[in-house]
Amino acid sequence: MKKQPAIMHLPILLSLLLVPFVSNGQALPEKKPYITTKRKIMMDLTDAGLSLKNGLYIRIFKHDRVLQIFVEKDGTYRLFKVYPICRYSGDLGPKKKQGDRQAPEGYYSIMKHHLNPNSDFYKAVNVGYPNEYDRSHHYTGSAIMIHGGCSSIGCFAMSDSIMMELYFIVAAGLQHQKVIPVHIFPFDMSDRNMEKFMNMKEDNDITNTINSLPGKEIGYKYADCIGLWKTLKEGFDYFEKNRIPPKVNVVNGNYVIARLREKADE
Repeated sequence: MKKQPAIMHLPILLSLLLVPFVSNGQALPEKKPYITTKRKIMMDLTDAGLSLKNGLYIRIFKHDRVLQIFVEKDGTYRLFKVYPICRYSGDLGPKKKQGDRQAPEGYYSIMKHHLNPNSDFYKAVNVGYPNEYDRSHHYTGSAIMIHGGCSSIGCFAMSDSIMMELYFIVAAGLQHQKVIPVHIFPFDMSDRNMEKFMNMKEDNDITNTINSLPGKEIGYKYADCIGLWKTLKEGFDYFEKNRIPPKVNVVNGNYVIARLREKADE
């Protein structure tokens, strides 16, 4: 049989390059916006010298309304994308119960079954709430998402165009790693910000009036969050120093940064 010219295989090669990612058993449609996003992200990765075949790490800062994506290279994680969060609901502090419309804080994980390309809010990625820590404290609720639509009742809402990019990156990353850590912080946990928010007074006039009565002190607004925030700061500081996501365990209902614990045991 006469051998066909190599050029005859070009359509086959192109079709392989444009195979959609499969997530949660469903394939993303190969529509023009998706293809355009795919090309853009791949060009950005090439320019940065990064690859989605390496590890991904996501950080969210609620007060700053920022989502960061890091990609591993040569053993450390490099900042790849910074996306604005269109909206999140609730105040600073953890989510504790179903219906409180509060966005969570803590150390979470994204896996393939957390992807939803057909969300009512364009596309969605479940952050994995509740985790082991939440369950140990009997916190309730579920289906806390990063999604499109720019509207939130307990989730992290992005614009649809940003969500398309974010979804592509996460879905592509999960082809090469089983779990993507997503760490949700109340704010950029610098020493200065910790002091600022830990010492913030109640801003409710009625509460302040009651607490100002003889024998009463004005309360701290986030007093119930301080214990959690201190453990979140340990993980934040670990990454800032080492540029590697910390390994986190839950021991007796508390987050424990594994490497810090191992170092302390030496």
